[in-house]
Amino acid sequence: MISSSPSPATALLTAALAHIDEGLLILTPEAEVTYLNNLGAEFLGTTPASLQGHCLWDVMPQIPQDFPEFYDTYQRVLADRFPLTLDDYQLYSPQMLHLRFVPWDSQVLVYCRDITIQKQAQMELQYYSTRDELLVAIDQRIHQSLNLNEILQTAVEEIRQFLDADRALIYSVNAKAEPIELLAQSCADNLRIIPTLNPIPEGTTAIAPSPEPDLPPPHPPKILRLRAHFPESTALGCPHRAAMGR
Repeated sequence: MISSSPSPATALLTAALAHIDEGLLILTPEAEVTYLNNLGAEFLGTTPASLQGHCLWDVMPQIPQDFPEFYDTYQRVLADRFPLTLDDYQLYSPQMLHLRFVPWDSQVLVYCRDITIQKQAQMELQYYSTRDELLVAIDQRIHQSLNLNEILQTAVEEIRQFLDADRALIYSVNAKAEPIELLAQSCADNLRIIPTLNPIPEGTTAIAPSPEPDLPPPHPPKILRLRAHFPESTALGCPHRAAMGR
């Protein structure tokens, strides 16, 4: 009588693959799932039991449409027998992934590594780099003039350009941080210049001077919080395209 239970070596290998720090999906040429560990299943938004032994496209027929790059890369590796990668990729989980498609025998191994923390670190570096570039550019342009109006106009134009905003405003505020007077503005060609701050355009985000710079969120928006020091306690307001739903 032949036992159907896995050998000790197979059980040990399965347990080891289940605890690696990468998701692992193994597909046959017919896209049958021969192995899927728990982390890989998490990235796909499912469980190993629901896919093991089934065709991936039958159980999850939305994948080729939702993730065409994933589907196409699998097909290319299957045909060319050459490893390929997908960077900064998301499946059915919030994590940002690095995917490696590796041909093995007649099958394709898909390794999924979570690179969310690394991407957040890169975005933070980009955040500070962009902010520093903005402040240097403003400082250089400001030193070319001693006229306050020209300084403010230069600052607002540089801010809008660097933030890729639809509109940027510089206005004075009172002790309660309430807008008092519009001092300078810059806007996209398809927008009209506003004559006053009443009302402030919908979607405008206030960016006020702060004593200490805040850390950016995990996915920092293009609207940056700046340490800006202008005469008469000015503040900045910039609506971005995304914030305006455009």
